[in-house]
Amino acid sequence: MFENIIGHKAVIRQLSDEVSSGRLPGSILIEGAQYAGKLTIALELARALTCTGDRKWNCRCRACRYQKQLVNPDTILLGPDDFMEEIHLTASLLKESNEFYSRYLFLRDVRKLLHRFNPVFFDDKESRVRKAEPFIAEIEEKLDGFNPDLDTGINEKFIDSVVSAAASLSKETNLINISVDYIRKIIFWSHTTGLEKNKVIIIE
Repeated sequence: MFENIIGHKAVIRQLSDEVSSGRLPGSILIEGAQYAGKLTIALELARALTCTGDRKWNCRCRACRYQKQLVNPDTILLGPDDFMEEIHLTASLLKESNEFYSRYLFLRDVRKLLHRFNPVFFDDKESRVRKAEPFIAEIEEKLDGFNPDLDTGINEKFIDSVVSAAASLSKETNLINISVDYIRKIIFWSHTTGLEKNKVIIIE
């Protein structure tokens, strides 16, 4: 586990030991400078906690496949960032180099944005959700045929169309404040039956 993390050796060693020994605390605060890799560490920790295999990055268990593409229903993210700066950067990278890593980086950044509209947080009748639904549906439809393990079907037109839909969706986020209602819904969700044994909540 944590093969995709660059640096932070002491932190990674401690987290790896605690996961392997079953001594990981129920809640963890990861602190650091902007772009230090805090969210990446949190997402990799979520993968390790939900993995039903050997926890290596190339593990093919269902939980790991879902976690790497950020579609695992046992992990939710919430916070104010709309990730558009990252999406533009990874879109440029993917145009320049259609490689395994660039496909995953782009997909994960777009999925982070989609997590802002997790049904766990919202009532279907909320106006913001209704406004966002067309853009969410458009992005999901485009990503449906996007397999980051393969280099097929990736071109500038596809990338630009996803970025455009993501930019439209990001205007509907406005999640500067995490309301008490959000927390209540997350607590309720945490007590429901999940896909695997563990559930993970990442608050940025």
